[in-house]
Amino acid sequence: MIALLFVACSRVATFVEGGGPVAAEDPSTAWKVDGVAFQVAPLEDSQLFAALQDHAIAGIPGWRILPFSRGGNFVRWRACSPTVRAPACDGGAVANDQEPGTAWRELSTLTYDSEWPKCGGVMYSSGTLPADAGWGGFVWLGVNGKSVVGDGFGATALRVVDGAVAQKLLVVRHEVELGAETLRLAADAPRDEALAFLGSPENLAAMVSLRYAALIARVDAALEAERVTVWQEGPYLGGGIPPERTAVPASTAEAAALAAAAREELVAERDAILAAAPEIHAVLHSLMPAAALKR
Repeated sequence: MIALLFVACSRVATFVEGGGPVAAEDPSTAWKVDGVAFQVAPLEDSQLFAALQDHAIAGIPGWRILPFSRGGNFVRWRACSPTVRAPACDGGAVANDQEPGTAWRELSTLTYDSEWPKCGGVMYSSGTLPADAGWGGFVWLGVNGKSVVGDGFGATALRVVDGAVAQKLLVVRHEVELGAETLRLAADAPRDEALAFLGSPENLAAMVSLRYAALIARVDAALEAERVTVWQEGPYLGGGIPPERTAVPASTAEAAALAAAAREELVAERDAILAAAPEIHAVLHSLMPAAALKR
């Protein structure tokens, strides 16, 4: 506990901004809510939380920072670039807006009224999009998120052309839809998976190749085993309630067409990511550097 409290309380003396030290206790970054200091446990989560915040506050002069606050089970901190509209930053819509020319970073942990100020779990998300042209993206990491948010790692690349998002690629993909079924792959521990993808451009390319090959193999296996199904809708009963749907075996022709379409989608997305792997890795690594994830 002594070690934990030292990590939690000493954060305020180690923050840097623009290469220089921040004041001894900057209220915009201190681990406090309305003057009450909180702690993140266990120690491994606390260290990860600290490392991600170190990254989140580095190199963002002029950004708007919302200090830690409580909302439901979350204790959340957010920073938005000057181009993010105030309502989108305040309400968190910036994470879903995908508006060219904006960037944001968000760090959260979980607590319960009966346990406050003790917190647990680490949730981090970050995104950036160029204003006119180039690659942007966003990442998400959940560690020990319990039933509230779960665990996982996600990364998406977005290409901006003429000031608009022209392409969206799922760099970390776990599933593919095949008819009425969603085929899913088991994921590694989120921190390990993030390190595997973000370690280097070569690592990213290798992981993308492996992940997409595994999904294509799942599609081919379902087709070969004649397990492809389609939805059969029952009669509409009125009242605005959608009709019931039942998964039924697809015909041979339907199954072949669905498998071909799924395979084509996966191959096209994989090839697009691999073609721009160095640029995509540079963006994702800037959002969540591998150094911050290492134990």
